[in-house]
Amino acid sequence: MISKQARSSIDYLFTEAARSSLVLHPDDACSIEPVVKEAGIAASLPGTVLVITCSSFIFRFLTLLRLGDNSETRAYYAQGASAEENSADALFEAANLCTGAINRGLSRHFPHVGMSTPYALSDACLSHLQDLQPQDVLSYQITIRDSVRLRASVCLCSYAPIDFTVNRTSASDAAATGELEFFE
Repeated sequence: MISKQARSSIDYLFTEAARSSLVLHPDDACSIEPVVKEAGIAASLPGTVLVITCSSFIFRFLTLLRLGDNSETRAYYAQGASAEENSADALFEAANLCTGAINRGLSRHFPHVGMSTPYALSDACLSHLQDLQPQDVLSYQITIRDSVRLRASVCLCSYAPIDFTVNRTSASDAAATGELEFFE
């Protein structure tokens, strides 16, 4: 129900959003590698999973950021945290910005796209995601500065055929600038 070009567009939206939102400093090296189909969604690093959902009347896409108990990852996001927040709050904000960029890209093609607030789950909950009967799962290994590692998945559930193509020039420009959209 999700066409190849729609899957490619979602992949592009995610990778561009991750590059612009999950990296704290523009000069930090960031590599995003697709992970070959895992045995199941439950295959993950032990630890916390941040979940944010983009949904409309015809689809639900869950963005899952899996964090291991990795001191380099905590330290990296702690440097982006203000005195009032901790590294987890800074990572929640980065995840929110990442999914917000995906949501903006989707809203150019689908009316009524909404986005949840980020929430954390134990990685033990991942085994239940198959109950959503996703049509596809896109998985990635994200490495920032050679030591900060995140595992990400986008779980694609559709209730009707989905076919669209993202204009890759304007999508990356909007993600890079953090452009705000105003609605009348």
